[in-house]
Amino acid sequence: MWDLSCRDWERRIVERTTLVPDLPLFLEEADAGQAFYDGLVLPDVPDQPLLRDASGQWFRDIVRALFG
Repeated sequence: MWDLSCRDWERRIVERTTLVPDLPLFLEEADAGQAFYDGLVLPDVPDQPLLRDASGQWFRDIVRALFG
């Protein structure tokens, strides 16, 4: 069972790092999921940026956890 708690959340907030805990991921799947996510376009936003550019690293960490 994974421990999804983030006990050092205060330090992470101060250091502006991710609140997603370190998880034992399948790295190939996590990389593939993040690559897919990064290539998606926001069609209803001016200049249609990629999600890679429009989202913060914290959300990309969530994508890696979901796919990996």
